[in-house]
Amino acid sequence: MIPATVLTFNVSDADFNKMRALAAPLGLRFKAVPPESFTMPLGGMLGMPAGNAAASDGEPFSDPMLLMCNLNERQFNQLLQLLRAPGLPRVPLKAVLTPHNVGWNALRLHGELVREHEAMQGW
Repeated sequence: MIPATVLTFNVSDADFNKMRALAAPLGLRFKAVPPESFTMPLGGMLGMPAGNAAASDGEPFSDPMLLMCNLNERQFNQLLQLLRAPGLPRVPLKAVLTPHNVGWNALRLHGELVREHEAMQGW
Protein backbone atom coordinates (compact mmCIF):
# COMPACT_ATOMS: atom_id res chain seq x y z
CA MET A 1 0.00 0.00 0.00
CA ILE A 2 1.25 3.47 -0.89
CA PRO A 3 1.86 5.61 2.24
CA ALA A 4 -0.10 8.85 2.68
CA THR A 5 1.54 11.06 0.07
CA VAL A 6 1.12 14.53 -1.39
CA LEU A 7 2.47 15.10 -4.88
CA THR A 8 3.33 18.71 -5.64
CA PHE A 9 3.47 20.25 -9.10
CA ASN A 10 5.07 23.65 -9.81
CA VAL A 11 5.65 24.40 -6.13
CA SER A 12 8.91 26.24 -5.42
CA ASP A 13 11.54 24.46 -3.33
CA ALA A 14 11.04 26.96 -0.49
CA ASP A 15 7.25 26.50 -0.46
CA PHE A 16 7.63 22.72 -0.78
CA ASN A 17 9.88 22.68 2.29
CA LYS A 18 7.45 24.87 4.26
CA MET A 19 4.49 22.59 3.37
CA ARG A 20 6.45 19.47 4.24
CA ALA A 21 7.60 20.91 7.58
CA LEU A 22 4.10 22.07 8.57
CA ALA A 23 2.60 18.70 7.66
CA ALA A 24 5.34 16.57 9.26
CA PRO A 25 3.24 15.84 12.39
CA LEU A 26 0.56 14.33 10.12
CA GLY A 27 2.93 11.61 8.89
CA LEU A 28 2.61 12.64 5.24
CA ARG A 29 5.21 12.02 2.60
CA PHE A 30 5.70 14.87 0.12
CA LYS A 31 7.08 14.38 -3.37
CA ALA A 32 7.85 17.17 -5.85
CA VAL A 33 7.09 16.13 -9.42
CA PRO A 34 9.37 17.78 -12.01
CA PRO A 35 7.74 19.15 -15.19
CA GLU A 36 9.44 16.52 -17.34
CA SER A 37 7.38 13.87 -15.49
CA PHE A 38 3.99 15.56 -16.01
CA THR A 39 3.17 13.13 -18.84
CA MET A 40 3.61 10.03 -16.66
CA PRO A 41 0.49 8.35 -15.28
CA LEU A 42 -0.34 9.72 -11.82
CA GLY A 43 -0.26 6.24 -10.30
CA GLY A 44 3.15 5.65 -11.86
CA MET A 45 4.46 8.74 -10.07
CA LEU A 46 3.63 6.90 -6.84
CA GLY A 47 5.13 3.59 -7.93
CA MET A 48 1.77 1.99 -8.79
CA PRO A 49 1.13 0.08 -11.99
CA ALA A 50 -1.11 2.51 -13.87
CA GLY A 51 -0.62 1.86 -17.57
CA ASN A 52 0.50 4.59 -19.93
CA ALA A 53 -1.01 8.05 -20.06
CA ALA A 54 -1.02 9.75 -23.44
CA ALA A 55 1.80 12.29 -23.58
CA SER A 56 -0.46 14.70 -25.49
CA ASP A 57 -3.27 14.34 -22.94
CA GLY A 58 -3.44 17.98 -21.81
CA GLU A 59 -1.69 21.32 -22.06
CA PRO A 60 1.50 22.37 -20.26
CA PHE A 61 0.90 24.42 -17.12
CA SER A 62 2.92 26.45 -14.66
CA ASP A 63 0.48 27.11 -11.80
CA PRO A 64 0.82 25.01 -8.63
CA MET A 65 -1.25 21.88 -8.06
CA LEU A 66 -1.43 19.22 -5.33
CA LEU A 67 -2.46 15.56 -5.56
CA MET A 68 -3.23 13.68 -2.34
CA CYS A 69 -3.02 9.91 -2.13
CA ASN A 70 -4.14 7.60 0.69
CA LEU A 71 -4.73 10.32 3.27
CA ASN A 72 -7.21 9.38 5.95
CA GLU A 73 -9.98 11.83 6.81
CA ARG A 74 -8.05 13.39 9.70
CA GLN A 75 -4.90 13.88 7.62
CA PHE A 76 -6.93 15.31 4.74
CA ASN A 77 -8.79 17.84 6.86
CA GLN A 78 -5.71 18.86 8.83
CA LEU A 79 -3.64 19.26 5.66
CA LEU A 80 -6.27 21.53 4.13
CA GLN A 81 -6.22 23.62 7.31
CA LEU A 82 -2.39 23.78 7.37
CA LEU A 83 -2.27 24.92 3.75
CA ARG A 84 -3.98 28.14 4.84
CA ALA A 85 -1.00 29.07 7.02
CA PRO A 86 0.52 32.51 6.51
CA GLY A 87 3.50 32.44 4.19
CA LEU A 88 2.29 29.54 2.08
CA PRO A 89 1.16 30.13 -1.48
CA ARG A 90 -2.50 29.71 -2.31
CA VAL A 91 -2.95 26.46 -4.26
CA PRO A 92 -6.53 26.33 -5.53
CA LEU A 93 -5.97 23.21 -7.66
CA LYS A 94 -6.06 20.16 -5.39
CA ALA A 95 -7.19 16.61 -6.10
CA VAL A 96 -7.35 13.18 -4.55
CA LEU A 97 -6.03 10.13 -6.40
CA THR A 98 -8.94 7.88 -7.33
CA PRO A 99 -9.41 4.70 -9.37
CA HIS A 100 -10.88 6.98 -12.06
CA ASN A 101 -7.85 9.31 -12.40
CA VAL A 102 -4.96 6.97 -11.50
CA GLY A 103 -4.11 6.48 -15.19
CA TRP A 104 -4.31 10.17 -16.09
CA ASN A 105 -1.24 12.33 -16.36
CA ALA A 106 -0.73 15.67 -14.58
CA LEU A 107 -1.64 17.59 -17.75
CA ARG A 108 -5.07 15.98 -17.94
CA LEU A 109 -5.67 16.32 -14.20
CA HIS A 110 -4.75 20.00 -14.37
CA GLY A 111 -7.15 20.58 -17.28
CA GLU A 112 -10.00 18.87 -15.40
CA LEU A 113 -9.31 20.84 -12.21
CA VAL A 114 -9.20 24.14 -14.09
CA ARG A 115 -12.57 23.37 -15.73
CA GLU A 116 -14.08 22.43 -12.35
CA HIS A 117 -12.61 25.53 -10.68
CA GLU A 118 -13.98 27.80 -13.43
CA ALA A 119 -17.40 26.15 -13.18
CA MET A 120 -17.46 26.69 -9.42
CA GLN A 121 -16.48 30.35 -9.83
CA GLY A 122 -19.44 30.82 -12.16
CA TRP A 123 -22.04 29.64 -9.62
